[in-house]
Order: sequence, then C-alpha cells, then structure tokens
Amino acid sequence: YWIAERLAYLDRSPERLIKANVKTKAPIVKIFGGNNPTLLLNNNQLLQLHGDKFVSVPTVLPENAIIHAISNTGIWFSEPDKFVLHFQPKQAKKPTKNYTIDSQVSTLLPLSGNQALVMTEKTLLYVSNEGIRFSIENRYKGCTPLGIFSPTNQFVLNCPDNALHLLQADDGTDHTVLSQIDAIDRVLISQEGILLTSGNSSWYYKPH
Repeated sequence: YWIAERLAYLDRSPERLIKANVKTKAPIVKIFGGNNPTLLLNNNQLLQLHGDKFVSVPTVLPENAIIHAISNTGIWFSEPDKFVLHFQPKQAKKPTKNYTIDSQVSTLLPLSGNQALVMTEKTLLYVSNEGIRFSIENRYKGCTPLGIFSPTNQFVLNCPDNALHLLQADDGTDHTVLSQIDAIDRVLISQEGILLTSGNSSWYYKPH
C-alpha cells in the first residue's frame, strides 16, 4: 500500500480506464452478459470476449433470427411468425432442441444445463433437455425473472405488485410471496437466503 501511495504521488496522471477500443464491422445491437460477454451485431454476427479480445462465434443462424439469450453453452432464439423456440449450441450449424410455444417470447432467463424460464404473451414455461417441465398461464406479465433459489427449488420473480413471487420449479405453483410497500429495487440470491432492498429498508428472507 505504501509503495502504491508513493507511486501515485510521483505520477499524478489519471489512471487509464479504457484499455482498448474495439471496432466492429457492424453496429452493436445487444450485449449479453455472463462469464464471457457476447456482442450481437445487426448482421447477426456474434463476438465473444476471450481475455481482452472479441472473437467471432462460428455459428449459423437464420437471417431473421430473434436472439433472446446467450448462455455459456448456447443460443436461445426464435423466428418471426413462427411459434417455436430453439436452442442451438455455440459453433453448431442447427438447433438441437425445439419447443413449440403458443405466442412470441417476451422474456427468457437462461439457466444451467441448457434450461430456461420462458415467458410468452400467454404462458410461463420451464424448458429443459427433457422438454417442457411445466407450462402455466402467464399471470406474471411485467415481472422480471431473476434466477432460482436452490434451497427451496423456486424461481424468483420481481413483480410490479412490489413483491417477489417464488414459483416451485416442479410445477410452477406460487406458494411464497414476499410483499413490500415500496417497489423492490435490488435482489441478491444466495445459497442461504434472499436479500432485497425496498424503499429505505433491506430485508433478508431465509426459509425454515
């Protein structure tokens, strides 16, 4: 610490925060996070971050593909006017999983093991390698799926009614609701419990 302090005193130039500029061949449409962030360009080209460089992902997708999410293992996408959700591993030339849905996808949360929680205009679905685990009426429009709380095997949704709704991953039943007076701003899901902030207060939920 003392050496760093002396170096900072001798060299008063600001720290260089931008390490490199990345130029792409087409405008960036969307950025997908994760361990290796991926850029989606408007020509449907994918660039994935490896170290300090973006490397092209050699995958083949339809020209009109709507990419909903990119996980560490693959790409979730659909096509306009076709009510089918596809999962395609990275560097593959065609999808390995196809799921028939009833309407366009509005929200998709990718999960480990090539699974996903999917919201359409009409239904809420949990899909996996084995197929559709459950499909229920989408009563959670406007909600944001945050992840899965593993101790109770429940999906966590942050909803406009100022509440976290916890849905059983087995069948989608809604047994647990964590309601607040104000909107829920931030949520941290851990192996032990769920920490949330609402208004000027913080709350910690830990199941018995």
